[in-house]
Amino acid sequence: MERTYHLCHYRLDNRDGYLIWYADDTDGIVTDAERNVIEYSGPDIADIYADYHQFRIANIDEPAHYDFDRIERWLTHGEGDAVSCEDFLDAWNLFTDISFSVGGDFDNDVDRTAVVYDKLFFGNNLPSVSPPGEIYVPEWADDELMLLRGVLADGLRMFRENVVRLE
Repeated sequence: MERTYHLCHYRLDNRDGYLIWYADDTDGIVTDAERNVIEYSGPDIADIYADYHQFRIANIDEPAHYDFDRIERWLTHGEGDAVSCEDFLDAWNLFTDISFSVGGDFDNDVDRTAVVYDKLFFGNNLPSVSPPGEIYVPEWADDELMLLRGVLADGLRMFRENVVRLE
């Protein structure tokens, strides 16, 4: 599989940033020589970086979006019915790719977290997975919500510890 690069936009601490995600045999995030995730202040800076390193970003005009401020608010104030399957699954997947890229150990107890991940996945109701006309709305047990909070909090902590800004 040939590696493809995609721009990701995120919002954290009321500040915008951009990352370059790649798809390959194993997905990841572009890092520097010390395995820090590189944050770009804007799409133009990411594009300059890509040009310098001789690759092309496929979706420079329409980046994927991650609202980590929303996740942070949910971690602090959220209730079970406020779970956003799409946003939380997207963040979980991005945290997994970041962990791979920085040599981290995010979500290292998959046997324990799989039930929560699966609920988020099926709660996205993807047409390729969901039977026509059926919508799955997960019901969350308190222990599952606590586990989800732990996973997302660990992901945000890892994110904060491993991102360096490129101006």
